[in-house]
Amino acid sequence: MRTERRRAGTRAKCFLLLASLAFAVLAIELFLQAGYFLQHRANPSRSQLHDEWGWRSTPDLETVYMTRGYGLIEYSTDADGFRVMGDPDSNRTKILVIGDSFTQAYQVSDGKAYYDFVVRNDDRVELFAYGVGGYATLQQTLVLRHFLERIDPDIILWQFHPNDLIGSSVRLESLSGEHNNHMVRPYLEGASVVRRHPDGLLGVAAVRSVLFRRLAVLRSSIKKRLGTIEERLHPGHPDLEAGLEAMRATIAGLMAEETDRSFVAFQVPTREAKAYEHYVFSRICELERLRCVPGLEQALDRARVNGLTIDGGDDPHWNQTGHETAGRVILDYLQSTGLLNKNDSAVPTTPPES
Repeated sequence: MRTERRRAGTRAKCFLLLASLAFAVLAIELFLQAGYFLQHRANPSRSQLHDEWGWRSTPDLETVYMTRGYGLIEYSTDADGFRVMGDPDSNRTKILVIGDSFTQAYQVSDGKAYYDFVVRNDDRVELFAYGVGGYATLQQTLVLRHFLERIDPDIILWQFHPNDLIGSSVRLESLSGEHNNHMVRPYLEGASVVRRHPDGLLGVAAVRSVLFRRLAVLRSSIKKRLGTIEERLHPGHPDLEAGLEAMRATIAGLMAEETDRSFVAFQVPTREAKAYEHYVFSRICELERLRCVPGLEQALDRARVNGLTIDGGDDPHWNQTGHETAGRVILDYLQSTGLLNKNDSAVPTTPPES
């Protein structure tokens, strides 16, 4: 009898402990959800979930906010999430820009990104620009496929970043302490597009739970301190080569379908490039018909040497000066290669800004 009562008491204590733990988790989750709601009510999110792409640029967004290192920003998108949407019926040379956060450019106000410098200084250009923070190559390709028929661009200007490699492999992203976006995204595996979360079971919970997302981010921080996968990658590393092959296959597949368009690429340089970064982009640039813009890293380095501030200090994203520096390099390349000469009677260009 006493043994039975003792067991019942133990079960009651266990139930009470589990109930208390569940209540505590629920209370923390509700607290974090409330903070998240208030934060995004005051400063709306610039991205939102998307079934096919993982996430997308928030459409029809008009917001003004202060950002440390960048000042007051006026940011807007159109009904499709484009930062710039030109006229699809224009007979000018239509350039469709695709990229990640450097193209979304939420550190500068409307009209101040690198592609704005291009269109502002060459009257032959009709501009379309779509970028989303955290996007990798496959996501950018899916966006391109979605809008190509509608816009029918002459040139696709493709902005790359060294973290595109990480986002092209669920294994690499799961091992990364620096570039894990903790979001479901599409990956190319063989010939199939699959959608996975890089954090596994924790990621499944993190999709709907702010608390579990915080735990996933904390785990990445621990990985970074212990030594993240980016520090171990090098040419020939099997995980690197697998991610690189997925990138190359994605880009080559699109170019094979779009033979009447010009493809121009450039890579955003990082402050302290890891061993694999130049190697990966150089392999991308070996793809037939892909033109790569030279001299961007050198131009940004010269700007720093000349005492110019080109980013936000703690934040490596470009400020207005950084965007103008990049825009000048890109425009010089487009003009020098004759890619903007769509018509013999091209509209006269305006002199580049000093």
